[in-house]
Parts: sequence; C-alpha cells; structure tokens
Amino acid sequence: MEANPSLSIEALRRSGLADVISSTENELHYISSALGARANELLESDADASAALRLLSQVASMYVRADDWGDPYGPMISMQGQRTMITDDLTSEQLEFLVAASEDVDDPLLGSHIADTLFVRAKGKDRIPLAKRALDLWLRHSHSEDDWFKFRDEWERFTVLATRLGKSTRSERDDIRSALLSLLP
Repeated sequence: MEANPSLSIEALRRSGLADVISSTENELHYISSALGARANELLESDADASAALRLLSQVASMYVRADDWGDPYGPMISMQGQRTMITDDLTSEQLEFLVAASEDVDDPLLGSHIADTLFVRAKGKDRIPLAKRALDLWLRHSHSEDDWFKFRDEWERFTVLATRLGKSTRSERDDIRSALLSLLP
C-alpha cells in the first residue's frame, strides 16, 4: 500500500464509482456508505482510488442545513467533541480534486452536492458557475411525487441558492419552481 495516496481523476475512474452509485439507493447517506465501503475494499489494492472514493464519501455525508445560507452543510455525526467532515475541513488539494471530480461525476445527486460544496468554499465570480452546475445537476436528478418530501432540505437549499444569486440564476430559479410545483398533488 502506498504511504501517501494521491487524489486524481484517473484514480477515481479506476474506482468503480458509477457501479457503486448505480447499485445504491439514490440518497446521499446511502451513497456515502456505499462509497466508504468500496474505498475500504480498494485500500490495499489501489490506495489512490480508495482515497478518491473516501473523499467523495465524506462530502456526500455532509447533511444539508437549508436554513443556514452561510454554512449550509453540517457534519453527519457530532459527539463528544468530535465530528465528521464539514466544508471548512477541505484542504486545497481536496478542493482541486473536487473541482475536477465535479465534471467527471455523472450522478446528478452526488454531483449537485459536490458542486454546491465547492460553491460554499469558492470566492467571488468563481462561485456563479459552480452554483449553476449545482442547480443544473439538481434539476437533472430524478424527482417524483413520492420522494419530494425526502429531499425537502435539498429543494429548499437549491431554491434559496437560485433565488439569492439573482439575475445570474434566474432561469434555474424558474426551472426549480416549475419542477417543484409539478411534484405537488
């Protein structure tokens, strides 16, 4: 096993990410668990692929706090003075990898979460394309009347994101409004 695994798109592509996601229930906590399990499987045979999946698992584990614009992602677990990952924990190397991964991840749910996480950490005009990517991916995610409530925090987060960015995301805001209204009985 390599002492210091490196994060790379090549390693991510070797990891079997698409297979893991396609065989997992389409909710972030299930995706996070499945990615973590696959990362463990790869630990000895491909430490770089394991590291890439482990990071995506940690990002997917952050839960949406729709009511906090400035800090919209919290740790999955927090107890006894310890917690799982939050956006502020991401290093510059991890952020660089996530930028590349956000273009490579085909799953709209995971991809929207990655892009929004990057939006939270970005500064200035770099934020708008990330917000647009997150919103576009969220709209590509399969939604049904049966699961809109399950994703209520994500709906709120992405509605607020599209609204707060004003003219830059007006069309995405309108698309989100239409999509959400189409799900109501």
